[in-house]
This record gives sequence, C-alpha cells and structure tokens, in this order.
Amino acid sequence: MLWREGLLPQPTNIVKLPNGRAMSVRIGDVTIANVYAPAGSRGRRERPRFFFEELPLVLADVAEHLILAGDFNAILNKDDTTGVATPCPVLRSVVESLRLRDAWKTLRPHEQGFTYTGSSCASRLDKWYVTKDLPLLSVEIHAAPVSDYAALLLQVQIGNPMRAGEVAYLPGAPDGTANRRKLWKVDPTLLSNPAFLPRFEGFWASWRRKIGQFEDIVAWWEAGKTRIRSLCSALSREARKDSTSMLRFLNDVLDELVAARTADSSVEPRIDTVTKRINELLAQRLPALAARAKAQAVDGEVPGVYQVAAALRRKAATKVESLQDDAGNEVRGQHELEQHALRHFSAILGAPPSAPPAPPRLLLEVAEKVITAEDNTTLLKDITEEELLKALKLSPRGRSPGDDGLTAEFYLVVWNVVKADFLAVANEMLRRRRVAPSHTRGVMTLIPKANTVSKINDLRPVTLLNVDGKVFSRVLARRLDAVQGKVLHGMQVRGGHPRNMHGALLDLRDAVSIVDVTNRQRGTSVGACLVSVDFAGAFNNLLHEYLWEVLRRYGLDGSLIALLQSLYAGASTVIRLNGRLGPLVWLGRGVRQGCPLSMLLFNIAISPLMKFLCRRLGGVTLPDVTGAGATIKLAATSYVDDATVVLAQPEEVPILMDALEGFGAESGLLINVAKTKALPLGSWRTSTPLPRCGGVLVDARLRALNLLQRVFYANTYALPLLWHCAQVLPMPAGVAKDAKMALSRFLWAGEPLRVALDVLVLPPSRGGLGLHDPALKSRSLFVTRWLTASRATEPTLSGGWLEVLHELYEDVENVPPAAGLYNTFRATCSELDVPAGVEGRQLNRALLQAMVLKSSAVPRVQRRSPAVGWSTVWARIASKALPLRARSAWFRAVHDVLPTNARLKATNQVDDAACRACGAEDTVLHRLAACQPASKNIWAWTAAELAALAKVAPTSLDPAVLLVPDMVIKDRAADEATTWLLGMV
Repeated sequence: MLWREGLLPQPTNIVKLPNGRAMSVRIGDVTIANVYAPAGSRGRRERPRFFFEELPLVLADVAEHLILAGDFNAILNKDDTTGVATPCPVLRSVVESLRLRDAWKTLRPHEQGFTYTGSSCASRLDKWYVTKDLPLLSVEIHAAPVSDYAALLLQVQIGNPMRAGEVAYLPGAPDGTANRRKLWKVDPTLLSNPAFLPRFEGFWASWRRKIGQFEDIVAWWEAGKTRIRSLCSALSREARKDSTSMLRFLNDVLDELVAARTADSSVEPRIDTVTKRINELLAQRLPALAARAKAQAVDGEVPGVYQVAAALRRKAATKVESLQDDAGNEVRGQHELEQHALRHFSAILGAPPSAPPAPPRLLLEVAEKVITAEDNTTLLKDITEEELLKALKLSPRGRSPGDDGLTAEFYLVVWNVVKADFLAVANEMLRRRRVAPSHTRGVMTLIPKANTVSKINDLRPVTLLNVDGKVFSRVLARRLDAVQGKVLHGMQVRGGHPRNMHGALLDLRDAVSIVDVTNRQRGTSVGACLVSVDFAGAFNNLLHEYLWEVLRRYGLDGSLIALLQSLYAGASTVIRLNGRLGPLVWLGRGVRQGCPLSMLLFNIAISPLMKFLCRRLGGVTLPDVTGAGATIKLAATSYVDDATVVLAQPEEVPILMDALEGFGAESGLLINVAKTKALPLGSWRTSTPLPRCGGVLVDARLRALNLLQRVFYANTYALPLLWHCAQVLPMPAGVAKDAKMALSRFLWAGEPLRVALDVLVLPPSRGGLGLHDPALKSRSLFVTRWLTASRATEPTLSGGWLEVLHELYEDVENVPPAAGLYNTFRATCSELDVPAGVEGRQLNRALLQAMVLKSSAVPRVQRRSPAVGWSTVWARIASKALPLRARSAWFRAVHDVLPTNARLKATNQVDDAACRACGAEDTVLHRLAACQPASKNIWAWTAAELAALAKVAPTSLDPAVLLVPDMVIKDRAADEATTWLLGMV
C-alpha cells in the first residue's frame, strides 16, 4: 500500500498475514485492507479457508469505515465471467456480513468491468468493496501492457474534503476537535488476566491507608473509583504495548526466516512456529473488540472477526447525521445536534414551570396509610453483606456502565478485596440519608428506534448509571418490594409476584371470552370496551413532589423518603450522541429508566389512579354459575406505565376521562390521546384486521456454531420470541409447522444428512439434545399459565373463569368458539397426568417432559441395534467432562449423520460408497480407526489406554466402541476417563 505523504493522517494498526496474502492499515476512521486470494484449481479448495479463517486476522480492529480491495480470484455473479461461472458463497457471506458494496456495480451497474483477460475467458476478479456510508467519486479500468490483468482505480472521499493548507487530525488528537471525550469502560480482557487481581490488591491496600485524608468513607470511595480507572487504564496500555512489541518482533523474525529459507530448508519448522504465534496474538485482540461491539455469543462460542465486524457495522449504521427541529429546519454537525438534544431534553426533563399544585383529589380518596412502624424499622436496618452481594449478582452482565466505567464483572472479580469497604459505604449512605454524588449522575445514550431517524423523538433515551449506585438502589428496591403488596391495587402487575404480566394478559383475554360466552348463554347483547391507556413520556414526566406525597400518605418513613429524594436532588445526565459525551441536562422530574427503583416507584405513583378506577367502573364481572354469590371484577389493570381499563357501559367514558385528567394534573402523567386505543366487545364490537409479523431470528452464516451451540441458541434466543404470546394463546398448527421448518434450516445449515427434529427434542438421556418443540412447548406454557392462575392464593379473573368453564362445558363435547381455548386446555390435561402441588417453571417442565416422552420417537441407530445398552451410550455423549465441540461431533457420529460416502450412497446422493483414499467402504468407523496410518495409530493408543482402564486385553476391544460406547466401568474416575478418551477421538 502506497500513499502520498501528508495527504492523510499517519497510519496505525498495520497488520499483515505471514503468508503475505492480506494486510490492513488504519488511517483515521478508515481501515484499508488489501487481499490476494489463492488462485487456480488448488486455490478453489483453499479460498473458503482463506476468507473464513485467514482474512479475519487482518480485520480484527476495523475502524468506522472499511475499504476491502484486491485480487479475490472469485466471482459472486454469473455475469462476472464469460467462462464457466462458479460463484463463491463464502465471499458473498463476507461482503454481506460486513455491509460492503461493490464500487464498480454501484457506479457502473450496466458495464461488465472485466479485470482479467485470459486465452479462453474474461472475468471480474479484482474488486473494490466499500462500506455503504463512504462516498464514492469514480471508478475506472485501465489496461496494463505488462500483464493480463487491468488496473482498477477508485476515487473515494475519506473524511471532510480538505482545502490547501489544512491539516488532517487523527480522532482524539490533542490539537484537533475531531473527537470529543468518549465513555471509558474497564477492559474485559484485563479482568481475565491472572496478574490483575494481585496488582489490584496491592493498590487497594495502599488506598485504604488514605481514608483519614477524606471527610468520610463515601468521599474516599468516590475518589477511589477515579484511581481505579487510572490503574486499569495503565494496565491495559501496558498489555497492549507488550502485545504490539511482541507482534513487531515476531514479524521481524519471520522476515529473516523467510529470507533464509532459500538457502536453509531447516528453518521451515521455525517459520511454522512463528506464524502460529503471530496468529495467536492477532486472535487475542478479539475478546475486547467483541465486548465493545456487543457481539452475541452462545455457550462455548468465541465471536469471530466477521461476527464482531458485523456488530461494529451495525453500531456505525446507527450514527445520526442530521435531524429536523420543530420548525422543519435541518440540524447537522455533532455540536449542533448535541445542542438540539440539550434543548429538547431540558424541556421535558427539567423542572416543570412553577404553578400552584393541583388539589390531590385522588390521593385524598384512595391513599391510606398501610405501611406500619415495624415495616419502616425493617426498611431502615443496616444492610448486610449477603444483601449487597445478592444485589450485585442480580446485575446484568455485559451491560455498559455509567460514567465511572466500572462494570458488574469488575466488582465480582474484586469482591473479596472491596466488599468490607463497599458495605461500609452503603450503610453510611443509609444512615446519613444521602447517596454518593456519583449515584445522581447518569449518561443518557440516544439510540435510534428505527433504521431511519428524522426527528429527535425517533431516538430512544437510555440512561446508563454507575454499577455501585445501582447495587445500592437494588438493595432498597428489594426491601421496598416487601411492602409493595400493601400499597398497590390487587390488579397491578409487579415483578416476582404471581400477579405478573402474563397473569394480567390472561385476565384481559378471558374478559373477552366472558362477554362472548355470557351473551351466548343468556341470549343477550351485553357489551364492554377495553381501553389501552398510553401516558406521554411516562417515566420522564412524573412529578417528584407528587411522588413524595404519595409515599408519605402510604406511611413510608420520612428519613427513607429523604434518602430517595437525595437520588434526584441535583441529579443530572450527560447526553451521549454518536458515541460522544455532550452537554449536561439537570433533572427536575421523572424517574430514570435503568434504575432498579424506577419501576417500583412508578407502580406506587400510579396506584391511586388504579384504585380509583376499580372503585368507580363496572368492568367485566365473573359469572356466578354456582350460586355462591362470590364474584371477581376486572375494571383496570396495569404493568408499570401500560394500563388497560375495562368499561362496562358507554356512560363510564366521562368517568374515565375525568379521572385521567385529574390524575394528570396531580402527577404530571398526561395521556397521549393518539396512542390510546379501544377494543369494543360484544355489542360494542367492530372488525379489526390483525397484522402478520415476521423477521430474522438469527443470521449465523459466518458463525462457526456446532450443532449443540445451534440448539442452545435456538432454545435461548430464537424460540423464546414465541413463548411470550404462547402463554396466553396456544400456537396455531400452521405457525408451529412454519417454526419447525425454520428451525430445521437453522440447525442443519444445508447439511445433507440430519437427525429428525422429533429425536432432537428428546432429552439427552434418550438420545436427543433437549431442543424445544414449538408446538409442545407452547401447549405446556399455555396450560401452565392457566393452571397457575386457577391455583393462585389470591383470586384472579382468569382462574375463576376456568372454574366457570369447568361447570359449563366439562361434559360438553363441542365447546362454542367463544370458549375454544378451553378445548385445548381440556385436551392437553386429559392426555397427561397433571401433577398436583407443583407450580410455575417446575409445572411447565413436568408437562413438557411428559408430552415429549409420550411421543414414540426413537433414534434411528437405536431402532437398528435394540440390543445395545443405549442409556449408557447417551449418558457418555452428554457428559459435561467433554468440550462442547467434541460432544457435538460425537453426537453426529453416533447418529451416523456425518457425510461419509457410505451414508450418501444409501440416500442416493453419490454413486460410489468407496473411500477415495484406500478404496474400502467409507464409513465413520473406517475414517476413525482404519483408513490412514494416523487413524490406526490413534486407535491403537486409545485402545491401550481403554484396556488399562477397563482391565481387559487391548486386542479384545473393537473400534466399534467409538460409536457404541456402552462399556460399563464401575470405578467412577475410570468411567469418566473412558468417556473423555472416547469422546476426544
């Protein structure tokens, strides 16, 4: 790579492959990578490995923009050559995952652009791939008389156009303004370094001796966090410097060895050793980049470069270039955008205009003192170490911290060193009724809600708070949760309680059913209406004085209210836009999303409205079919700021509107009329079309996931998107079928031989992998949720409705459509022995296991050899002692779905079952123990070790034990060693 001196900033991060086939250099916010892919017929086999394994090493630290160019010796489309077209799918996946565009096809879409002309064909092998947000100026082809390749020239604009005499600044240069201060975060790779904890222990012991120099332990702790940042930054720089120096040294050694290779062939092993070490050092940079990019990884997976680069590209795509203000004027430039955001958020988060407070009519009517003196004493007792550690362990991992940069992972690593001081600080704040200054600071990150952003309202503000402050707030929240049940209305949803979000959805679902069934039973035309109330900017607009008054009226101790007030007195947040920290906004109202206390405080603030509505509105009432006179009414329910009101008569509309208007004047929570929706029922009903939703669950084309990791991903990330709805409405058969087809495509990724999904859903003890079957899991969730509602200690509308349906239709064969869900519930319960005394997740697990085991699925290999002790075989394959990759490969080998010629011949996919190396039948066992000398030696060594463990002669062992490992060894240690030996082969 050559460039004119002074035209661009000085290059950094120069990385090259030892074989010389790729190199990259970073210039400012652009990474330029040059490629020379393997050529010829031999290169066709090597190219996938080059693109998938070698090229990522030079792309480990990609900047905001990427230019990938060179001789790719591959085509993507049939019109890229006049000869036989063989497109390269791996290159296509690389280009798509990095979100690159072909410069020639972009600027000259109707021209062929061949860069290579041979004796029999012409092809477009040389290309410029550029990120989509980098401006392209021109692209040309010039013939080169000294070669059969043409020169491909591209003009591209990097950064802002410079005039004569201007100087190009690197981002973050001390004399430039190209980069403002960014948010610091402790390096995650530093925490995994064995040398870190001893260094930190020494630093902390020294810092503890300086407590006397500060006003109190809280001030000492605050200053200590700044010193921790300096220490971690220095250690990270040290590690990077050592790595860079070693990389430079190894590259010099490699150059010398390559130069000496022509005269001395004995240096070849040393070249291989140095090359391997260079690749290891380059790969060590990935974890930190993966954490910065928030690249998702499943159990046992190390995020690859393409995965990290794709995540970085997605982050870069969220950059805001311009916005429209309220007058329709365009706002551009980082500083102008920040000032626009400052004006907007100061208006909605700042102190409200001074005005006489509205008379608290709702409070006077419904807010009664329910928190006792004993409750307050419990709330204010000293915090224990167990409480603090529990709150820390509940902190989500992998999340961005606040402005101090210290993550939850950091505190867990150093917990034994700092726990006594952390506890002393927490109790000091509790005693003095005032939190530390850093607990009132936040960083408000503005994230686009959609792909296109035109106005400031298209950005979602997410507040990042310091972890130590969130841990302290979580302790308070867990304590307040104990008295929350006394304060909230019974129809309000709260976390960690039987009356949760799904319970509320069940009640609303069954309110619809009650109206329909009642009309059918009585021949009436009773109506009702569900009103979904949307509060405009709910969390941001809650008035503090209203909140404190609500807490006082419910009986919360004044000193605890003062502690909560200190969280918001002088609270501020820094606007973070496009990754840069901007101006400060002072908070005069609202509760911060991201604070563990916010949801609880908002629930308490809205409880007077919920109590008032439940008293004044008729709602939907459970029919009294038994004549007992007891009934349940649903008039209003809420999940934090999502409230739903049930109106029984049109005359109740003015009552609702009057209540919402009065509540808004008192609390600052005004309704958004445009987003408040109504669903008429019964005689009020109208027809409303339902949209069909769809999307990409996961793009794993460039992720080297094995089968077990794919099952883990499906169970943990992809399929749970379906379970939320399935708990309320069972999955239709057509949707379940589509989900299974998509699941099969994802798990096998085009593999010709597969294990049936009905087998994969079996537990590992029966030869499966515990994959969640969409149809069975949705049914178990649906039944579990309804059974839980019916068994709840506190009566619920949904649970009571189930009892009514039992009375009405238990002996009826054809249930009317209005109660059709009862058919699914009744059919599932009749098929299974529903356990009594089991609730929640345990009940769901028991039902799902019963449905899976009820199926007659048996692995094909087990049907083929029924005499084998398969329980021992499946237990060995599922052993946690084996690496995930080994367990996955062994599972596929035992199930005989590896693409050997024998299996492909049996399914008519090849004509010959012979091994290409030796001519014998090509089976898994042949490859493992018979084909090559290496295979024979590995089996001979393994057989000797197994014989010693099993105390038998090596000659008595058949290689078939690799695929049917039903050996029974009573000694536990020997049995585990046997499993490890067999699995690792």
